[in-house]
Amino acid sequence: MKTVMSALLALSALAGVASQAIADENDGKSVYYSSYSRFLYGIWSVRVSAEGRSVGEPFELVSLGLPRLRHLAVSRDGKHIAYSSLTLLSNLWWLPLSPSTRQPAGAPRALTTGTGKLNRPSLSPDGRSVAFDRTQSGQPEHLWVMNVDGSGARSITNGQAEHNLPSWFPDGKRLAYLRKDQGHFSVWAVASSLDPFG
Repeated sequence: MKTVMSALLALSALAGVASQAIADENDGKSVYYSSYSRFLYGIWSVRVSAEGRSVGEPFELVSLGLPRLRHLAVSRDGKHIAYSSLTLLSNLWWLPLSPSTRQPAGAPRALTTGTGKLNRPSLSPDGRSVAFDRTQSGQPEHLWVMNVDGSGARSITNGQAEHNLPSWFPDGKRLAYLRKDQGHFSVWAVASSLDPFG
């Protein structure tokens, strides 16, 4: 985390204001971040040294124009980034990456199109599923899981409590998440099917 924060401080002057950053777990030498520059949001990448200093110039992976880009998640194999794009609604997007160059290997594509807010994607350890939280007007926020091609979306939590911030267990069979019920927060786990663990 120190490396990421040091890199962000150095990068903020180069590429606008960084709003979120994640380190690439696959190589430990890359940082991806969303940044607001010239009135546009984009996802940027930069190589970093062990001391947290940027190595070379930041590279803009994608700019979608006005929508705010947030909630970045990099696959463990370094081949994809999932992120949400917020306007009045938010949907999930998918960006293929080249593991060797850490640059785009294709065009961004929407994983979802809908009427709610779909946020905080989390990629499964095997890279085949995306967990996220979803809310629609008048409904509590719940966790969903779908295939990385956008198919097979299914809710894995229900009820009147809020469920968000999914994070996969290393075995890929369960998700940890934050549950808010009547103002009280707790951490729970749920199977990636519908069987909850308490």
